[in-house]
Amino acid sequence: MKRTLLSIIIFCFLLSFKSKAEFELQELIPGFNYKTWFKEKTKCNPDTNWFGAWTITPNKNDIYFGFATARPAEYDGAILARLSANGLDSLGLINDQGVHGVQMVRDTLYIIGSDPTGKDGWDAGNFYKFIPPNNFIKIRYDSLKKPVLRNVIHSWGLFVDTLSETIYCSTGSYDPVRYSKNNNQCGNENDTTLACFGEIWKSEDKGSTWEIIAGKKPYDFCTNRVYDVMKFNGILYANIANYSTYSMKMSTNEGQTWFVIPDVVGASLYRMMIFKDKLLLVAFTGASIFTFDNVGTVKSLYTPSRFNYSFNVFANAEDRYLFTYFTDGSVYVTTDLVNWTNIIPATGKNFVSIAYRDFDKSLILSERGSKANLWKIDVSTLINAGVTTFNNDEDINFSVNGDELIIKNNIKSNSVNCTISNVLGQTAGTYSIDNLNNRFSIDISELTSGVYILNCRCGFKNYTFKFVKN
Repeated sequence: MKRTLLSIIIFCFLLSFKSKAEFELQELIPGFNYKTWFKEKTKCNPDTNWFGAWTITPNKNDIYFGFATARPAEYDGAILARLSANGLDSLGLINDQGVHGVQMVRDTLYIIGSDPTGKDGWDAGNFYKFIPPNNFIKIRYDSLKKPVLRNVIHSWGLFVDTLSETIYCSTGSYDPVRYSKNNNQCGNENDTTLACFGEIWKSEDKGSTWEIIAGKKPYDFCTNRVYDVMKFNGILYANIANYSTYSMKMSTNEGQTWFVIPDVVGASLYRMMIFKDKLLLVAFTGASIFTFDNVGTVKSLYTPSRFNYSFNVFANAEDRYLFTYFTDGSVYVTTDLVNWTNIIPATGKNFVSIAYRDFDKSLILSERGSKANLWKIDVSTLINAGVTTFNNDEDINFSVNGDELIIKNNIKSNSVNCTISNVLGQTAGTYSIDNLNNRFSIDISELTSGVYILNCRCGFKNYTFKFVKN
């Protein structure tokens, strides 16, 4: 307890003495007109209040953006773009009213849109993949010309298991017959006109085929929309929005059965996040968060202000710092979800997305509306403070050298058994070092970029280290 308190005091002390120049907003592309560029690429008119990049996905020295004309399911027009050393490029049109679910796993970017548009009707939802450098793929029908996401009118949440590459998508779906009879309206949940319901879909072949794991019978899981889905410590969590109630559900058996978590009412739209072995959910009030730990304990924690209307409000930096923004355009950081430090005072900017870029230790933020812009905050001094790439213990030490993890056993009489896990608690590999070889090299080239836990057991002692795979 004393060590934790001291760490917090030192953290806040160091931040208070940083010059303003060390934490300031800088234009990512000075003077660039994103609205003009977007209109040229999509032929759609950016909305005055809501146009912007609703998703930000850094990957090494590139940054991917999901630009949309307006709020999800409001106006046509969305595009996937990439900022590289060559500038901002359009990678592919997204035939949906909005885009807010994007995740990079290994060499593939997985993408969902909000609401099919143009020639795409509501017989299916759209799913997209982008494989660098230029392979943009849209998946709507299977080889038999059947919809892969049948009767999905809104795709809300996307989560990809980084180890198995199993994809989960939470949706708002509908019954076309009921919908037509109800004058093209979802209806009233208290009578037979109800036409819309929520589902969760899963794909184990990178989006080529899908199966329903929640809502197989319409209306039995959710009577409106499932806003987000995430897997944490082997448990599926779903943020549910019925017409008059909100709830959080969980499944320990891959969706076969679901249970409501008591007294947890989440806010719609906001993506869940995992930070320091906890799952985070923005509360219905928009001014606090729920946390779920690996043994199922739920806590409610207040935040310094209210979250802005958006989807992606959290940026996890190496599982050490969590950054977010609020309605007044301020940016905050925390290490423990209790103590928050303001690094950018109120700016009045309407941010709609944030992400951490490991390549240069910076935050990337998107601003919406008539002043739509992309911003950068250099946080390298904070991230690099007190960090070493080599961790030592009197018995065991290790180092990371590119795609190689080197473990040294200084106790020659005992073998060492090691496990690498990601922050979700999923095992990426197990390894052993016998007592005849005190140096062991592990190839980690197949691991995606991110934070991992190395746990080694030697005799009766356990040793736990964190490392970052770039």
